[in-house]
Amino acid sequence: MGPGGVVLAEEPTNTESVIEAEIPIAKLREGRRLPRYPMEMVEEIFGQFQQELPTNHLDMPRDELPQTREEMKDHLDNISRWLNPPGE
Repeated sequence: MGPGGVVLAEEPTNTESVIEAEIPIAKLREGRRLPRYPMEMVEEIFGQFQQELPTNHLDMPRDELPQTREEMKDHLDNISRWLNPPGE
């Protein structure tokens, strides 16, 4: 499917298969740009955003650093601002 729901390629026999199609990305991007909003319009919303993890999340003594993937996951889960919102 392409922009606007246009079918770009179809498998005619209705069997499971891989379909390849060339997408002209430059042509698709022609005339498009990211919307630009004045900061005054968006800062109230953007101002509410918080990074999930503090930038200093590994500032700890070397012998306390996570040693395995599982330990790192546990560490990140424990300090995640998204998994552990303040006040909960």
